[in-house]
Amino acid sequence: MLKLLANSTSYGIFAELNVQSYDRPKPVVCYGAEDQEFATGTKSVEEAGTHFHPLLATLITGAARLMLALPSVSPPTMASAGRSAIRIAWH
Repeated sequence: MLKLLANSTSYGIFAELNVQSYDRPKPVVCYGAEDQEFATGTKSVEEAGTHFHPLLATLITGAARLMLALPSVSPPTMASAGRSAIRIAWH
């Protein structure tokens, strides 16, 4: 429940893309793995939201997964791996 709340309040703002649909194709420029970009037309254009920031959205998701994974590692396992800073925090 906590993960759902955290992701919905913070992740969604930074990953917001608004689809704009048009009757006629709008010209767009596409960039890909090739060195040359190319122009084409499309009827649906995704526009970034007001606070769009894909890096922050990715980091929020990664941090949530890390917090969920931490309880699955027991303190003796971390101590035997030589992580003294974490071992001190557990004692």
